[in-house]
Parts: sequence; C-alpha cells; structure tokens
Amino acid sequence: MEPTQTALAETVNDATKLRRIGFARLGAEGVSIGCALGGLMLSKTLLDQPLQPLKNFVADRVILPYISAYDNALDRLPSIQTPADKEQLKGLSKHERAKRYADGMVDFSVALAAGFAGQIGGQILFDRVCHVPKMTNKSHVRVAFIDRSVQFGGVMLLNTLLARPSIELQHKLTNMLHKQFGMDEQHADDQASYVVNWQIPNIAGMAAAIAAHYAESKPMIWK
Repeated sequence: MEPTQTALAETVNDATKLRRIGFARLGAEGVSIGCALGGLMLSKTLLDQPLQPLKNFVADRVILPYISAYDNALDRLPSIQTPADKEQLKGLSKHERAKRYADGMVDFSVALAAGFAGQIGGQILFDRVCHVPKMTNKSHVRVAFIDRSVQFGGVMLLNTLLARPSIELQHKLTNMLHKQFGMDEQHADDQASYVVNWQIPNIAGMAAAIAAHYAESKPMIWK
C-alpha cells in the first residue's frame, strides 16, 4: 500500500475508533449517573440509619471544630447555593450547620463512589458493545479518574475564578426557563444551577475521558 493510501486508511481507522469511543463513553456516563443517583437515594433511605454514626462523627470531629472555615468556604462559592438558602443556613446553630454539612458530605461521597464504580463498569460493558479495543483494568481506572478530575476541577473553577460569569449564565438560563418555558422560578433556578455547575463540567470531563481513552490506544503517549 502506498504512503498516501496508508495515511488515509489510518485516518479513517482513527475516526472510526474515536466515534466508537465516544458512543462507549456516552453509555458509560449514563451508567455512572444512574449509579450515582442510586447511591444518593440509598444513602438517604436504606443506608440513612447505618450511616448515622459516620455522619455524627464527621459533624462532631471533622466539621464542628472548624465550622467557621466551612461557613467561609461556602460564602466563597456563590453559585452553589442561593442567597436565601445561605441566610436560612446561617440561622441554624453551629451544631445544626455541622450536621447539615456532614449529611451532605457523606451522601455526596456515597454517590461519588457509586458513580465512579458505575463508570468503570459501564466502560467495560460499552467497550464490548461498541467494539472498542480492550483496555486493561488499570487503564479503565485511569480514564475514569481523568474524567472525574476534570469534572470536579471544572466545578471548583466555575465557583471560584469563574464565579461571576457562571452566575450570570445561571441567571440568564433561569430567566429563559421561567419566561419562555413557563417553569416555576425556583424550579427554573434549581435546573439552571444544575446545568451550569454540574453538567458543563461533566461534559468537559467526558471529553477528557474520550481523549484519554483514545490516548490509551497510542501506548507511547503514556510512556
């Protein structure tokens, strides 16, 4: 085969591989989201009582001694909660606030762990379904870790250095959902916050996972 034909064949092969990886990542993301939501639901229902000793320990030993630091950190994340929610939280006692923070941290950790495990399982499943070249377990963990790192890095970035534009975008999206689609204003704000603070970083993480998975097919990149 001539060099031009070889290059063309490699380009077509790479495009096909990227397309398959993209579909596999979408499937894995769906499994991950489902597992995360399932983990969160379990944490708030069936696992609520078994997790209470852990939540109490986190509240009393990890958060309460440094409650002011947690309050200040929350104040620096303006698009995480609405001003009304923050004022309501400030009206609670220190112990109540610590308990609220601990509940959120433990529930979120359970959801995060379930979502991470679901993503790895989803990657293995959809790689087979989409005929993506098989990866090692180490590679699956690395791709999932890159996805989550980019996602949560994006969340922190949107709520620190990019807080102002993210709040402006959230307000525009809230107004659009409320005025053009007739959605209740509070519900519209909740949905806008979810899209801006979670789904935008989630898309960035998924794109990073696709790139990382493609890089896994080029072993020299990791050497």
